[in-house]
Amino acid sequence: MMANTPRVVAIDLSLTGTGLAFPGPGGTVIVATVGEKDTSPSVEQFFSRVDRLTRKITTTTQLCAGDTVIIEGLSLHSKSSSLDRIFASWWLVVKQLIAVTGTAPVVVTPQQRAQYATGKGSSSKDAVLLAVAKRYPEVDITNNNEADALVLYAMAQRQLGQPLETSLPLTHLKVMANVAWWETAA
Repeated sequence: MMANTPRVVAIDLSLTGTGLAFPGPGGTVIVATVGEKDTSPSVEQFFSRVDRLTRKITTTTQLCAGDTVIIEGLSLHSKSSSLDRIFASWWLVVKQLIAVTGTAPVVVTPQQRAQYATGKGSSSKDAVLLAVAKRYPEVDITNNNEADALVLYAMAQRQLGQPLETSLPLTHLKVMANVAWWETAA
């Protein structure tokens, strides 16, 4: 990592399977999945679940002040009976991450993530997983959430001038101009 380059932690947030990508030893990239099972519908237990998930994220990635978080934004076209909890958990986790790092995260839409990975913003999670497995064979990806987090990580590294890939087609790269890079910093 170059001097004055922020340490990047990428997060594909889900209560049950959050994908993470972050720097490992010797310039490697580590991916992991953390989650919290739903134990009860009570509001208090929901808040506790979100707190436990945030602790797992910060502990696994060793997140600290000065780190930069890049996170997949909410899918505004989702349909779910628990959409209120999905949206609430995203905001609650983001609030806690800001408290740890001191800055707001960079938010990448699901479409931007898919376009960087495949060249097409409407690509399915499985298409992204396949593209990621082919492009980054040195990283042991075990699921869609880790693949999504790795794409976010790769986007941030490219923006910082340290791309993980030697080259990408223009169809993949043009999305980089549409991300609000560090404009949201607190």
